[in-house]
Amino acid sequence: MWKRRKKKAKIDLNLKEMSLDDLEAQLLLARSAYRKAKKDHVALREAFWDTFDPKVRDRLKRHEQARNLGRMARAINGKLDSLQVKVVEHEGSICDTKEQIEEVLLPVNKAKVHSSENTDFLTSPLVDEFGYQGNEQTENAVLQGTYVPPPSASCYSKLFLKHCVAPPGLPIRDD
Repeated sequence: MWKRRKKKAKIDLNLKEMSLDDLEAQLLLARSAYRKAKKDHVALREAFWDTFDPKVRDRLKRHEQARNLGRMARAINGKLDSLQVKVVEHEGSICDTKEQIEEVLLPVNKAKVHSSENTDFLTSPLVDEFGYQGNEQTENAVLQGTYVPPPSASCYSKLFLKHCVAPPGLPIRDD
């Protein structure tokens, strides 16, 4: 393993025969070279990117830019330690135990889950045509602009369906 690491790091010195003082001098030289390279790391990295194919180089640069933007965003916002809800304020009182938090949040979350049950597409007549898991023929008719909603459908759902027409040139699956 020692030989492989030396070869990979391109070290051609015979370290077995070196004295401790010589090894420390080599370490100081290595640290000095590292600090010098670290100061100019942006230019060195760009020079390294130039050794790649242009397509790969552009992808690497985009990824690097995204990482830098994410790093800056985390620095500005501060990284969250935990996403757990530890305290909830409800009607002027503080709830800080698991049981209190569950008691306050359960009705709120239950209402969110059930909030779409009485919407146009989950009540008759639209649920009969679209179904709970979709109806491909009806969906394609909507996308093609040939779907005619039932007269008893609300004006808002009719307006929504009217705007769901796919733009010209966009392929629509016809299975």
